[in-house]
Amino acid sequence: MNRVPVLRRFDAYFFKPRSPEDLAQVPVENGEVTIYSQGATVRTSTTMQQNVHTDIPVYHPGAATVSSKVRFLRYPDDPADMYVSAVSVDPNAGTGIIRATWIGLTFEIPAGARLFPVSDAGGPLFFDDPLGIGPGSPYRLTDAGGRVSAYVAEYLFDIVLLRPEETRVLIDQQGGFVMRAD
Repeated sequence: MNRVPVLRRFDAYFFKPRSPEDLAQVPVENGEVTIYSQGATVRTSTTMQQNVHTDIPVYHPGAATVSSKVRFLRYPDDPADMYVSAVSVDPNAGTGIIRATWIGLTFEIPAGARLFPVSDAGGPLFFDDPLGIGPGSPYRLTDAGGRVSAYVAEYLFDIVLLRPEETRVLIDQQGGFVMRAD
């Protein structure tokens, strides 16, 4: 029996209140879902000032690397991309620091916020095929039932559903190859 590596299937359902007055849950139809490499959760609130190297305390730096960028989703249509100049991890304390620079106006990153690694070269992709054959995409739309389903090669990744009225984040999802018997 040959064993063939296949990608893990990712499935998630997204729901929303029917209206502000009626909190009955209905599916989020055509919601845009984006996949990112594993992000970092901010430990303490940090103020990002224009053109100042700032140390951002995190629980773990995730996939952030030197000379890359991390994205903080301030508002659904206004992400803040910061340039990473250093990443450090204290294995004894289980914490880390991401040193980043911001070139825009001063803003606050609250404790508990998620920073997503981004790259001009691209990041993880959603695939239709369990072998990862064919074109992949960093975006998916939810179907009429609020479901998004795909295959993912990245071992640890984050998912973001952006809507004008809210942002939802699913952190540390698992993908990668698994073995199956044919």
